[in-house]
Amino acid sequence: MAQPADRQSFDRYLFLRMVLTDAPELLTTLTDNGRHALDDFYQPDLALTVEDLAVRQAEIAARRPELHASAGRFFKKLEATYYARARAFGLADDAIREQVSKRLAMPIRAVPESRDPETRNSAADSAPPEDISRTSNDTNFLERHYRLKAEWNGGGGGAFSWIDPGEQWALHHFFLPYKDVSDDELIAHRHAITQKRPELPEEADHAYQRLSILMDRPKPVPQPTVSFSGKKTKRPKKSERVISVRALVRPEIDMQKLARALIEFARDQEAKDLVAGRTKDDEPPQ
Repeated sequence: MAQPADRQSFDRYLFLRMVLTDAPELLTTLTDNGRHALDDFYQPDLALTVEDLAVRQAEIAARRPELHASAGRFFKKLEATYYARARAFGLADDAIREQVSKRLAMPIRAVPESRDPETRNSAADSAPPEDISRTSNDTNFLERHYRLKAEWNGGGGGAFSWIDPGEQWALHHFFLPYKDVSDDELIAHRHAITQKRPELPEEADHAYQRLSILMDRPKPVPQPTVSFSGKKTKRPKKSERVISVRALVRPEIDMQKLARALIEFARDQEAKDLVAGRTKDDEPPQ
């Protein structure tokens, strides 16, 4: 059964927002006409509901009836490029579809006020082009911050430990996934840190691309050591075991872990002192 046009368009709108956040370089595979068609018809830089998008597309279709079919063709090209890229990193189609479904289900973050549908036209009239571009980057920055924050808080730092410590530091310094701050504070931080360290945005972007691929990989399923027949499976020999060590950067000191470590150290030291005292007492007199 065919999907309703407005629902299908909204899913494509969500997909384009995901691409803008996670893999904006894929848009360079399209022509200028293709990018403009997607931007004009689906408007992925705005935070919209299904109803908002349906109204906007109806107005656009009345003025430019050819745009619907044109945008649809370019969307399919971009979608095919996205899947080909994911397959190149070893993901199966089912895993890609599952990951895309999860990303599309994430809540839509509100865009900064200057990109709001009610004020975009007036803002565009009064602000220079670089301001509009900067604000659009702010929107992508917020999307990435919240995705990284969810991964970081998912337990054990999520996939962060699978990238180099230097890349982890770049993500933490630029996107602040370990902090609870407001959107305004995040945007102010982005502008300040970019002025202070102009090379950091590019470093953080490269690190985000690498981590995004790892976050998209399906999680390994632990294998049981006992089969359904009740027979124990053969354990690998020590020479066949592979032990991997990964580094996880923690921008802030975990006071609870530090306290536990100090308590354990004190207990261990007390036990050693006690044993040493007993040994000394047990020594025969000279």
